[in-house]
Amino acid sequence: MNLLELTKRSAFLSLFIVITFLISCENPKDIGLTSQQNPNNQIGVSFDESFDLQPQITLLDSFQTSNSLTLLVGKYKDPIFGDITAQSFTDVGPSLATDSTINLVGTNRVFQSLTLSLIINHTYGADVTQDNTPQTINLYELNDTIVSQVYTNNDVVPFNATRLIGSATFVPKTVIETNSSTVEVTISDQDYIQRFFDVTNKGGATADEFLSSLRGFAIVPAATNTVMLGFNRPLASLTMRYTSEVSTGTQDNQYSVFFLGNAFNNIQAENRPGELANLTTTNREFTGGNVLYAQSGTGIATKIDLVDVLRLKSQGAISINKAELIFYPTIESVNSAEYPIPSHLLLAQANGTFLNKTSAGLFDFIANEDNIGADNFAGNLTLFNNSFRQYTFNITEQLQQILNGTRGSQIFVMPSFTTSFSNVTGLIGGSRVTRVLIDNDPTSNRRIQLKVFYTVIKQ
Repeated sequence: MNLLELTKRSAFLSLFIVITFLISCENPKDIGLTSQQNPNNQIGVSFDESFDLQPQITLLDSFQTSNSLTLLVGKYKDPIFGDITAQSFTDVGPSLATDSTINLVGTNRVFQSLTLSLIINHTYGADVTQDNTPQTINLYELNDTIVSQVYTNNDVVPFNATRLIGSATFVPKTVIETNSSTVEVTISDQDYIQRFFDVTNKGGATADEFLSSLRGFAIVPAATNTVMLGFNRPLASLTMRYTSEVSTGTQDNQYSVFFLGNAFNNIQAENRPGELANLTTTNREFTGGNVLYAQSGTGIATKIDLVDVLRLKSQGAISINKAELIFYPTIESVNSAEYPIPSHLLLAQANGTFLNKTSAGLFDFIANEDNIGADNFAGNLTLFNNSFRQYTFNITEQLQQILNGTRGSQIFVMPSFTTSFSNVTGLIGGSRVTRVLIDNDPTSNRRIQLKVFYTVIKQ
């Protein structure tokens, strides 16, 4: 090989390395909107972040809250999102193995007490580490067992609101600090107590017999409440304490039933101020301004449209090398103790004012490709970056699908948190009221951005 041939090969190798670097790099300051194409080449690398995302604020028609792992109960005033109220409806029943029955300990049993235990796993609307305002929750018996079906944030089931089964008033701060976050509600209704004791005391009762004697609860906040509380449903229990005679004498015992059947949350927002007052059941969308809004529970989402990306096709065949969607919460909202921003955001395909579903009936989420290999639902989420104060999604493959016409361009931006696909309600926001304010001020360097690195393949 002569010197001239060696020089040519070295130059070609150097050019290949430079092109490969440009394709894989992040957003370098010296690229801007300038194309790196050589008109004599078949392949070039470009960068663009000038897309119009056409944000809208959408009030979803409804969304699933059934089978939530959190019972959401509370009431508070949000200066931006209005008056937020939630109540839970849940069945109760024994946890029995197949063909087993209820059999209490000993003989000559004497009832002592019946207590509902609820463990707090979520608070919102007040800084409960500082706030000492008492909260009250009230229990009412449902008229019937909850039918197995999908329930939404707008649904309710009938209950007798004139007959209080039990009530508790407590300070969340105190309960969290001194009682392992456990709220205890003493059942005071004598008829409910008698039916509970009768069905468990007779011996040999089946789960069906228990459910035909007793109904679950509507758990309702008092009108004076000032905070939203979430209770861990799988850990909730209704416990009867009783004494009985055993071979060694009188013994203290207890028997518990649980809330593992059907349940859902009813979540409502009223008196929305400012821009959000434009959202009604007949006017479910308006054009987003300098601040974009999303809130779990109430069904408010930011909707963006990536249709402007299609203009890239005018340059020729396009291959997306990397695409990032970046959302910045407003600086003043980042450190709020009363209304903390969500730990994660979720992107979901929009279908008008509904969440789109796949042909298999599953919600159609936009995966965060930086989480490839993550277990279960975490692959769809982006964690808030505390250093840069932003949420970043890698949507490279999804954007390519939009360019190819195999995916719709409208996407909902929603608060979420780490959970699993088995907790459908939790992942789409049916067990939280967390909200986020997204910066969209055109004069701000923190407005929402779509950054795209792409290759133009000339024919």
